Amino acid sequence: MNAVQTAPEQVDWVNYHLREMEPKDSKAYSELMASSPDTGRITIQVIFKEDPYEMLMKRRIGQVVVVAETPEGQVVGSGAADARPIWFEKQAVQAVHMHSLMVHPDFRQKGVATALVNWRIKWAREHYGEDVLIFAEIQQNNIASFNNAQNWATGFGQQRESGFHRVYRQAPKAVAGLKIREASENDFDAIAEGLNEFNHDVNFTRYVTADRLHRNLEPIHGQVFRHRYVVEKNGEIVGGAVLSSHDPSMEIRLIRAPFAAKMLARITGMIQDEDLLNGGEIDGIWFKPGCEDATHYLVDELRYRASSNTSSLNFTISNPKAWEALQISHWQPHTILSVAYLRPTKLQPFTETK
Repeated sequence: MNAVQTAPEQVDWVNYHLREMEPKDSKAYSELMASSPDTGRITIQVIFKEDPYEMLMKRRIGQVVVVAETPEGQVVGSGAADARPIWFEKQAVQAVHMHSLMVHPDFRQKGVATALVNWRIKWAREHYGEDVLIFAEIQQNNIASFNNAQNWATGFGQQRESGFHRVYRQAPKAVAGLKIREASENDFDAIAEGLNEFNHDVNFTRYVTADRLHRNLEPIHGQVFRHRYVVEKNGEIVGGAVLSSHDPSMEIRLIRAPFAAKMLARITGMIQDEDLLNGGEIDGIWFKPGCEDATHYLVDELRYRASSNTSSLNFTISNPKAWEALQISHWQPHTILSVAYLRPTKLQPFTETK
């Protein structure tokens, strides 16, 4: 299934009114999140401890958030989308990422998800043109989402993987010629060049610029949760990664998982009381050719530095080459996401605007 197709014809859904989320929807959005945990092999529930509308807008979790409501005013579904440049077929293209799809259990299989998808496809094309690439991630074994994607996607692409591993209580042994430090803004041009070279041949990985790296680390409510690190070899930056701490403004609860995955999460300390997930995250892993061991040393160091405030770390892999730096066994339980995409006839190259 990889031929170029057009999006399904837009349909007026008489039972649901679709509109952009407003501040008044915060309570209804919270109730929808509580009733609609993510589904698939591993099921989690995200709970915002602050006002959902403020969280979504200030944290740019979604550039646009759409809700579906019944004639009685009940919010029964929601979805988000944001524009980003990504690597696709070895070129930087303009794309829109559809994510955070939720449908109330009582309203599933009634066209709500399809309506939310169609609304966001239309929004993407209205704002970024007919040649925008549109994609979404679907957790493995989420049959309903895969069936829905069959209606709009022209193909399924590079899988993404995420999981967790324990922190280290002792620092790794120093390696001659390697130095680890937190990145400064003066490093961002070199990091962007290294990340883009690392990702350019893997579809759906992010295209980055120095400005985007800066915005990625901006504080939220005066707190900095993400820190970018680099590893130098004989004075040259050869790799990097991002270490994020747990965000206290939200809770993530594990609802369902395979027995082995849940046991490992408990052993590593990822699961706390009431099945709450408590941990930071390592992502943005990259390295120059032949320098995977240097970035592995960096990852081990970050696992040690994180031990002061957490007992385990989540990792996210969008580029399979990053496994060479993680160097952990694939048998360990982790979540696999497939990427469904709607490819235009002609791709739109990304151009940075000030």
